[in-house]
Amino acid sequence: MSAAADAAAEGSNKWLGEADAAVQCVACRGAATPGPATGRALALASGDRRVGRRDQADGKVQSVARGVKPFKLSAYEPSEFELQKSVADLLDWLLAPPAFYTAFPAGWGKLPPATAGLLKACGLKRGFPDIIVFDRDRSITSYVKPKIVGIELKRPSKKTDTSDEQDAMHEKLLGIGIPVYVCWTADMVIDVLDKEHINRRAHFLDQERKRAGV
Repeated sequence: MSAAADAAAEGSNKWLGEADAAVQCVACRGAATPGPATGRALALASGDRRVGRRDQADGKVQSVARGVKPFKLSAYEPSEFELQKSVADLLDWLLAPPAFYTAFPAGWGKLPPATAGLLKACGLKRGFPDIIVFDRDRSITSYVKPKIVGIELKRPSKKTDTSDEQDAMHEKLLGIGIPVYVCWTADMVIDVLDKEHINRRAHFLDQERKRAGV
């Protein structure tokens, strides 16, 4: 290579070096907008700790995201308290005299030991249905005979989870002519009233139930 060529190459390298230093200087002063990779490298080189913290946060988010289960919609299930309250509100309006009912909510929820002990000492029996409905048996007209029906309320996911005490009590009640039904919706309660010929008012959904063949 000739001396002229060597001088030209040396001058070109010197010019490129000066240009690169100028770009770095301008980027550090914020007068230019470097690309993502260049900006990150410059920030790390200048000791910007925010970049490091942001990288750690991104890593944590990605780690959490990998452990998240796919989103899945599920039907809302009322608690046993909410179910009992809604059925009580329904019966308050739906039953027609002489029919009436009372609740026996000692079986749901966990009673404090002291309260449970007092109730047991006073004669409370375990396993009674949540709701007892009383009416007159209209199949007999020569004298008044009571009609009594028990309703045990369960959440839909627990509809088959009757306890041994409940099963035993339901059998005792059935043995003296008191049927007990396990229900987990208000519609099922209405069906029980109709099956047992309990006196009730017309319900605004009766027509729809008939059309649906319920």
